[in-house]
Amino acid sequence: MRKRLAILAISLSCVSVMQLALLPGAVAHSAIVETVPAKKARLSEIPAEIKIRFSEVPLVIKDKKINSITLISPAGKILSSPTTRIDGSWLRVMVPNSKDVAGIYIVRYRMASADGHVISGSYTFTLRK
Repeated sequence: MRKRLAILAISLSCVSVMQLALLPGAVAHSAIVETVPAKKARLSEIPAEIKIRFSEVPLVIKDKKINSITLISPAGKILSSPTTRIDGSWLRVMVPNSKDVAGIYIVRYRMASADGHVISGSYTFTLRK
């Protein structure tokens, strides 16, 4: 009888693990779906806005700036607005008019998903004159 109970318990736990593995997003964290401009893009002018779409809607905590996008020039100067907006699953930041200097620009991002997990990183695009 004990042997049968042990086999049943192992079988049920295996089924539970398999079910979790088959559920999309059950254990996954948010990921980037799209960036505008695209990663490694070659542009002729600085975009007026930087946008990043995630696989989940960002977490919002009143009066806390936990989600952000920052655009950094080839000289290391921050060009983007200090206010990152949330629009559905998109993070958006405006880039005020600035001199278009050729070189590699860095987009840094930080996003907190609904489960509180934070993803952050960066990507680049190139401005060609």
